[in-house]
Amino acid sequence: MFEGFQITMGGENYNIKPLNFKILRQISPYIPQTSLDSNAETRIDAIARIIIAVMQHNYPEMSEDVILEKMYASEVVAAFSAISEELAPKKKTIPQEVMSQ
Repeated sequence: MFEGFQITMGGENYNIKPLNFKILRQISPYIPQTSLDSNAETRIDAIARIIIAVMQHNYPEMSEDVILEKMYASEVVAAFSAISEELAPKKKTIPQEVMSQ
């Protein structure tokens, strides 16, 4: 069973393993730059850098240029959303029997 998520780029699906602390440290400087407070150029560059880092973490043989060529605008939003969702804290469900104690 595959753990992680998929990103579609250039019409191809790529399996992305769960993001570890190493990749989080690599992309963390770009996360604040993706906010709506940043100008469009800064946001686009930060999103591209995050996607490139995640892709190269999983596919180290892919150059930055190859990844940028595969990034279609229609797929970038979905790819960034998938990465963002993976970074979001997961909500844990507490079993009902524990709650009733």
